[in-house]
Amino acid sequence: MARAPAFAHNDLVRTGLAVAALLPALALADDATPAAPIEARRVPVEDPGGHALDRFSAALRRVAAGEERAIARVAVLGDSHIAADLFTGALRRRLQARLGDAGHGFVLLGSAWPLYRHLDVEHGATASFATRRLRPRDHEPFRFGLGGGVSTATQGAVAWVGTAARGPVGRRVSRFEVFYETEPGGGALELRLDGQRVATLETSSPSHQAAYRVVEAPDGRHRLEIESMGPGPTAVYGAVLERSGPGVVVDSLGVPALAALHLSSSDPTLLAEHLCRRAHDLVVFAFGTNDVRWEAMDLSTYRASLARLLTRIRTGAPRASCLVLGPIDRRYRSTDGVWNASLDEVIERQRGAAVDAGCAFWDQRAAMGGPGSMARWMVPRPRFTLRDGVHLSGRGYDVLAGALASELLAPIDSP
Repeated sequence: MARAPAFAHNDLVRTGLAVAALLPALALADDATPAAPIEARRVPVEDPGGHALDRFSAALRRVAAGEERAIARVAVLGDSHIAADLFTGALRRRLQARLGDAGHGFVLLGSAWPLYRHLDVEHGATASFATRRLRPRDHEPFRFGLGGGVSTATQGAVAWVGTAARGPVGRRVSRFEVFYETEPGGGALELRLDGQRVATLETSSPSHQAAYRVVEAPDGRHRLEIESMGPGPTAVYGAVLERSGPGVVVDSLGVPALAALHLSSSDPTLLAEHLCRRAHDLVVFAFGTNDVRWEAMDLSTYRASLARLLTRIRTGAPRASCLVLGPIDRRYRSTDGVWNASLDEVIERQRGAAVDAGCAFWDQRAAMGGPGSMARWMVPRPRFTLRDGVHLSGRGYDVLAGALASELLAPIDSP
């Protein structure tokens, strides 16, 4: 089986600062000492029923065959391991290098958290384009949307998104799509493509409704600006960058500090609508690190609760394949109390919930080398991990992403 191509780690390591910003006491520690070889183990995707990944495999085959406008779309929902786009960015690069760059996918607008940054895309906003994100303390469903956040803006606030100036992918786009909200008293949004106004969106309506606007462009380098024109406030969920294909798109939808069941605080109707709009071929769930320390964790009900959540979220993408990623290994000590569940117990129940919900399962900790592997990954310099023993560096996430990419590509690489 052919393995997905490797990449230089420079951009991944630089973007590791986004993870460090989420964990202020930590830093990526690199030095000039050559790295000892760290490789992921070959761990096949577990699919007891044999059909959990059928839709995605079929999409990959269409893309590999060069079918016109064929796109394989992937959504990855997760915690801080996904939030900085290090793991998903590496996965995107590898899949697109193998099958074609069909666009970056979904990006939040505004400062969702300190130094929110995706690989291979340019995006940003003025300070008055503020983003509220899903947090563990949220207990009532809120209209957070696809990326786990919503940006609100008053008159004069501006956000932008566009192609990357350099890098292996992300340097061309032919289609933007803005996900926004209409609401009572909503103001207007002006869209500008490469500095030229292309649309004005009136967001006032009798009730809260999801809305969308597509902006087409010749395939190439482009920048889309979204400005809140007033007089009322405006709400924007994010923007999508795509091309006509054939190729792959990976939507990185991670939010820091979440346990899996925190997704219950995201409005289920809106999330389902956004997932339906994106028409993903594979939906990936990557949680577990925070579940271990979640104060409300009840191991007796965790498997059933997670299976119900997986099933509910999949209503937005009923035909998509589904994959659960078990959590990576972590250092086995707590600085602020006793953990409520061991990693072994969380992985076991996630594996069971995947079966119950008709999803496949991939064991990231096994790919790292099993229990205690985090300690081994912390030894080499430059580092493959952060100093907290919980998160990987860009270099480490690249290794894991390469292992997963190879498993996902197996259906088209095997005879």
